[in-house]
Amino acid sequence: MLWSDRPHDLDVPIAYNDRADLLALRDMGLWEVTAPTVDIIAMMPDEEYHYQFIEVTGALRLRPPA
Repeated sequence: MLWSDRPHDLDVPIAYNDRADLLALRDMGLWEVTAPTVDIIAMMPDEEYHYQFIEVTGALRLRPPA
């Protein structure tokens, strides 16, 4: 189940092109001490397009595209 009235975590989808950038973001440790817990869902843009993750989950963009 991807949705709940009482979530226990926050899922953050991140579309990336460069794996090194994704690993650098993860290594910053910004996600480890949060309430609720943050789960990073990393996928390449073609994966997001294939699974339609943003549309299916109703995810919101937190910043405009560059």
